Amino acid sequence: MTVLTDISQINRSEWQKLIATSPVASWFQTPEAYDFFASVPASVKPFVVAVEEKDLKGVVVGYTVAEGGPLKRFFSKRTIIQGGPLLADDISDEALTALLQAIPRDGIYCEMRNFSDYSKWRKAFEQAGWNYKPHYDVYMATTAGWQNKLQDAKKRQVNKAIKDGYTWQEAEKEEDVRSWYYLLKHLYRNKVHRPLFDYDFFLTAWQKGFCKVLIVRDGYKQIVGGALVPVMNQIAYEWYICGSVMATYTLQDWCEQNGITRLDAVGAGEPNKEYGVRDFKLRMAGELHEFGRFIRIQAKTRYRLGVWVINLL
Repeated sequence: MTVLTDISQINRSEWQKLIATSPVASWFQTPEAYDFFASVPASVKPFVVAVEEKDLKGVVVGYTVAEGGPLKRFFSKRTIIQGGPLLADDISDEALTALLQAIPRDGIYCEMRNFSDYSKWRKAFEQAGWNYKPHYDVYMATTAGWQNKLQDAKKRQVNKAIKDGYTWQEAEKEEDVRSWYYLLKHLYRNKVHRPLFDYDFFLTAWQKGFCKVLIVRDGYKQIVGGALVPVMNQIAYEWYICGSVMATYTLQDWCEQNGITRLDAVGAGEPNKEYGVRDFKLRMAGELHEFGRFIRIQAKTRYRLGVWVINLL
């Protein structure tokens, strides 16, 4: 068994083979995802670790991020692994433990945001020091006839918007991306109240072709919503989105037109807690799954103080 901690050590052909066969593969654990994170160093500090048992059996792509001035950065530094690790179905507990232990401890905590079912490995994760947190995900319908699954009220909203002249398209120029980004930034600042990457992060994703940016225009041809969407095989990921019901409808319609069989909403809140976004997705032909998250606390005192300090700053 060999643990690899440098991108140059990992055979990309073997990596692609693992993506094709893993039951928990996602775009966020691909070479392209690592290349993207590495191309925006001002935004994130990416890493990759892998484990071999003759063949490549596991890969983790993640990044460390912090925001604000020195004090806020000290209390917000965290490591994110979107989608959960890429694992072979037959990875051994020994190899999985080695992979998990090789993940950098460069932050207050590390969180794996699972987009697939990791229940068969949960015990191994917990023995390696990771705690499981229940968390929902929603898979959105995109195959033929998905419109019939919309809640009646949502159908009426969509039909009215289309009648009023709403349209959608893929972004064609930087001004499209910029206009959409400022709508997203306004949403995160005034309603979501969560950190958002800077403009260059989104521009790079679109310019270099790592992700699609879809935009929604109203009847006056003004951009009123849209989404950033990476795609792997026949799966699309709703990474960032803003706008009315038409933004989600746009993604589903675009997926159907491009032969994409699943739209992953990449997170839908915790069980037993009200979450309007989750309710909305379910009314838009969404299917609820609890894949949970794994979290490893790496600086316990700072972690306990972090939420309080961030809210003050």
